[in-house]
Amino acid sequence: MAQYGQQEILETQELHVAQEVQDQREQHAIQEAQDQHALLEIRTLVQQLLDRIIVHEDHLIVVDHQVEVHLQ
Repeated sequence: MAQYGQQEILETQELHVAQEVQDQREQHAIQEAQDQHALLEIRTLVQQLLDRIIVHEDHLIVVDHQVEVHLQ
């Protein structure tokens, strides 16, 4: 009888561990997806900025809605 109780406890613990592992995997996948989304947003913003920069002789021109800002 005591052994049956021990077996039941072990099975319950195994289920809890398996659930924790699954939860951690899901959390990791969510975090990875969020990181990828953030990286894509950063790449998009950098590309938009690069599209606005014009190299003219020895200085850069940043075009912003038809307003030119000269940086040296």
